[in-house]
Amino acid sequence: MRVAGTVLRGQHCGQVWAQASDLLLAERDRKLLHLIVEIAEPGVEDPAFRAVVEELLARRGHDPVQTVVNTVFPAALAASSCTPERLAQRYRSMYDRIKAERKINRFGTYFGRLVAHPTQKGPVDQLNRIINRLRTYGHNGNHVATAYEGAIDVPEPRTEETEMPDTSDGPSIEDATDDLGACIFNAHTDSMPLGFPCLSHVSFQHTGNRLNAVALYRSQYMVQRGYGNYLALGMLLRYIAESAGFRPGTLTVITGQAEAEGAAGDLRAALASVTQLPLFSSSAAATTVPRGRRSSSRPPNVSGQLSLEADPS
Repeated sequence: MRVAGTVLRGQHCGQVWAQASDLLLAERDRKLLHLIVEIAEPGVEDPAFRAVVEELLARRGHDPVQTVVNTVFPAALAASSCTPERLAQRYRSMYDRIKAERKINRFGTYFGRLVAHPTQKGPVDQLNRIINRLRTYGHNGNHVATAYEGAIDVPEPRTEETEMPDTSDGPSIEDATDDLGACIFNAHTDSMPLGFPCLSHVSFQHTGNRLNAVALYRSQYMVQRGYGNYLALGMLLRYIAESAGFRPGTLTVITGQAEAEGAAGDLRAALASVTQLPLFSSSAAATTVPRGRRSSSRPPNVSGQLSLEADPS
């Protein structure tokens, strides 16, 4: 197994997924270390390309793209929630049910770790911590954007001296770390060498009016999860950026070990199919991602995604 040694760049998630898959197929074991992709327009996809990926997943008996997306960013729930705070509250209220419904989610979901990260002093709402700090400090021209970089550790709540009021259902909106990083991995509970969580950390940095993000996966199956992960992280970046008054910038995803798992034939056929498409033309539509609002007006619903009741508030 070798180090990839290159950065794959594309406008949209499908482009980098295709490049990554093609690069992996060229390897004898179809594995690479330190695979890095950069997506210039996060949260944007080509519907025709998506259809090819869905067909490949169905043929292999894998979950559809939307199921993968929902573990990172439940867009339909966000669309029907009037604020990011309300989104976090609603997700926490159904988190136990989400973990119980599917065996694969029994240890949690990535979005669950964002809005209720387990710590020794109680759960932390990292999503709203990041959005609130961007709103407060991100538009200050004298503020250093790179000061928000976070370490890969477990975020701990604020001390009593700087305690922010808790939300009604538990987690503190702020914590003591001075960064815009969101920790997924929990050193206290995540002791398995394989399995959840493969996504370890997401960090945000702003340049001017654009918010960029970098995500770190310890490992990733490119066929089963790759496309959905790239799309979902882009949607998450777009949601956080627009909630805090920024434009979405570049998404960088680093994978410690990437693998094009399974038989190579159907993946090669899928890649051959997408090369025949007018890939990502000017008509390619951005995935509808609602802006987190403080007003009571409701953003439009997102079809084809997690079916949940509308926010009554």
